[in-house]
Amino acid sequence: MVAAVGTVTSVRSFNRVHLWLSMVLLAIGFASVAWTRLNIAIILPEVMQGIGVTSLAVGGFLATLSVLGNGLAEPFMGHLSDRIGRRLALTIGLAGFSLFSLLTAFATNLPEMVGIRVLLGVLQGLYIPTYLAFVGGTFEKRRGFWIEGLVGMFTIGSAINPLTTRWLFDATGGAWQTPSLVYGIFGLVLAAGIFALGKGGIYDRARTRQAAEAAASDGVVAPAFEPLRSQFDRSMLLIALALVCWGFTQYAYLGLFVTYLRQGQGFSLESATTAASLASWITFAAAFFVGWVSDQIGRRRTLMIAGAVAAMLAYPLFAWTTTLWVAVGVAAVFGACNGAFFGLGVAYAQDLARGRNLGGRSGMITGVGHFTSGFGGGAAALVASTFGFQAIGLELAALCVCMVVCMYLTVDRAHLTRMAERQARAVATAAS
Repeated sequence: MVAAVGTVTSVRSFNRVHLWLSMVLLAIGFASVAWTRLNIAIILPEVMQGIGVTSLAVGGFLATLSVLGNGLAEPFMGHLSDRIGRRLALTIGLAGFSLFSLLTAFATNLPEMVGIRVLLGVLQGLYIPTYLAFVGGTFEKRRGFWIEGLVGMFTIGSAINPLTTRWLFDATGGAWQTPSLVYGIFGLVLAAGIFALGKGGIYDRARTRQAAEAAASDGVVAPAFEPLRSQFDRSMLLIALALVCWGFTQYAYLGLFVTYLRQGQGFSLESATTAASLASWITFAAAFFVGWVSDQIGRRRTLMIAGAVAAMLAYPLFAWTTTLWVAVGVAAVFGACNGAFFGLGVAYAQDLARGRNLGGRSGMITGVGHFTSGFGGGAAALVASTFGFQAIGLELAALCVCMVVCMYLTVDRAHLTRMAERQARAVATAAS
């Protein structure tokens, strides 16, 4: 058997209990991305007061600032994870952003908060593409279902975040620092467990298997790393452009929806966080269905449908959500359809990848989306402060239309290949 430098020549057996326990811990780690990233958005007025900020536009920028760090880091960190291995990348990423979550509690002014939140995002930028590469490689045949479903763990984190953050905030007499401290300590413990379970090479199982299968089929192992220039084909660039738009839409919603309900519709903190939490749980359940549909009809077609629905609901999201259950319903469907562009955008990019370079492809797509997400809250807050909250809905609708157009112009080669194979099998069966 021919083996490339740095690859393993045989596929080792793995303890299935360790594998699935690792999946559970990794999924919880991905959920923790949400509550470490967005916890200050839930108690934004109190955080602003604590660090001496009075401008809503600046506060909205702070609410999603860590995502800017994601965007700057992920294109590079995804490639790094392909080289240093998933176990090390996952552990460093999760432990690092958990540490900076803890340090958020010690920020006393705007410059300190900006520095800490950007670095938190940089370390999340290592964890996120590594996690997605692991999931996409392990469940390759049902990549859409598993990536979209497990990316939905971020939605679980978003659902837990409003309620838990509010409870921790209230339990300590209104101390805005408490949630960041608790979430940081929890993440450090979780990272230690993930590192211990990965001792047998579980996280690199898919990369090892792919190398062995390639060698067994033709005696030649696929290139260890895909050339960077090969990632810039038309479909990849269009997916990236769609994720640029997604960053502004999704994080305008996540960063300001609770604040809009409180200030624009007169909801109490309890009612607003309850609405956001219930919507997130429904969005999570819908993610599995959306991912399954993409495995059946293709990423391109699924995302065009999802983007069209999100465009129609964008204005009602920031205009017609006057009661709790209307807010839950509109936010849940918008979150499921608009949010699908993240998970399925990554799955689409991985479909285009060669060999074991899933981290680099994943990081490129998540990076451009998260970079614009870092400005999403601030941009939407500026629009709201100038033209009113309803103007955010118009902004989101226009961006969703752009996302649909981008998907229309892509070519879903993986789906076309699957359809050709199914047709060939059907013809062969009929002939026999």
